[in-house]
Amino acid sequence: MSEAICGVQYSTQAEIEKNTEEIFDVQRFSFVALPLSEANPNLSFKPLEFFDLQFEWSSKVIGTVPANVNVDSSNPELRGKSEKLLQRCFKLSQYLGVNTLLIHLNGEYNQNLTRHCLHQLHESQGKPIWFKINISESNAWQSWNTFYSLFPTGQDKLAVVLELSPCLPSLRELDRWLGDVVLALSIDTTLFVPNKEDFPVLRREYQTFIKRAFRHKVQVLVTGSDCHGKGMDAYQKYLYHLYQNKGKSSEYETFSQGYEELLQIPLQPLKDNLENSTYEIFEKDPIKYRQYEEAVYRALIDRNAPLPGEPTPIQVIMVVGAGRGPLIRASLNASKRSNIPIKVYAVEKNECAVLTLRNLLKDPYFSEVTIVDSDMRSWTPPEKADILVSELLGSFSDNELSP
Repeated sequence: MSEAICGVQYSTQAEIEKNTEEIFDVQRFSFVALPLSEANPNLSFKPLEFFDLQFEWSSKVIGTVPANVNVDSSNPELRGKSEKLLQRCFKLSQYLGVNTLLIHLNGEYNQNLTRHCLHQLHESQGKPIWFKINISESNAWQSWNTFYSLFPTGQDKLAVVLELSPCLPSLRELDRWLGDVVLALSIDTTLFVPNKEDFPVLRREYQTFIKRAFRHKVQVLVTGSDCHGKGMDAYQKYLYHLYQNKGKSSEYETFSQGYEELLQIPLQPLKDNLENSTYEIFEKDPIKYRQYEEAVYRALIDRNAPLPGEPTPIQVIMVVGAGRGPLIRASLNASKRSNIPIKVYAVEKNECAVLTLRNLLKDPYFSEVTIVDSDMRSWTPPEKADILVSELLGSFSDNELSP
């Protein structure tokens, strides 16, 4: 197994000492989350004795901050103690070389936590910070979104560890989380149930959600102790089995991978001639051009009303801003499906893209296409169009500055 898909979280000195030798070699976990301080009601700094362990601190260890740290508490004493403990944990993580921190996000108001995390991002030169959020908490996504929006910089270093609960929210809520910066799911061993052979498995709804999450490159963090008597590696093996059977990503998931949180630079094809690579990127959209074809097809069917005894009239389609030809191809496909003849004028002002369009004419499929090397604003068409086809590039209504 080469993919880093499954980690384990230990909370006590006893768990760490018991499992140190087996975490990576026997249990086959890819990473481990270790506490930077023992959790205690007094919020005192009590680091565990694992500093001499031979971990790959920078690549395989996540440093966790005690869950009861609340630097935004309305209680001044609790807030002060939490701030001191958080700062000690930050310093220890830098000393150990831990690359990623894990902090519990408590409540809806976290302005003070934002301030501390911004300082830590600066001091650590941008090392990632993950925030654990229980999926069943009321307004969980709204709380995260509000917190995330407070960061003027460093948002690309923040991520969510979504803690699953005994009851999953609605499918719409799960979809919203998967569309956000979720990097891992936290699954407690108590959520597993025994199968016929008494090995730990998850209920069907968890399986479905986790498989979808795997297709979004989300990892899994196992928490809790072995409560099924089969060893911690039994949980890892089962989750890896789900990973192997996650299924193929949809065309949309494949196409959008890596662009979920990317703000595009506005395209200005009216002002600038686009590069070949730009055309190539948006032509890979697996959905858009099928919808254009369907729209042209329906328009042809709607307009095809020949008079009795007369042949089917040829429909004139003008593709204004033809680019490298995907809208031309969509129009021709629609004509073939509807069995309605068309004549296509492909208007394009980018003289380099016109070279690609002219090369298309070598294919007999494009015999009814006339290439027009001109700006649509200055071209005088030889006849009127029955159907006019154009394209918005990028995000709807705000990413193409062409009128």
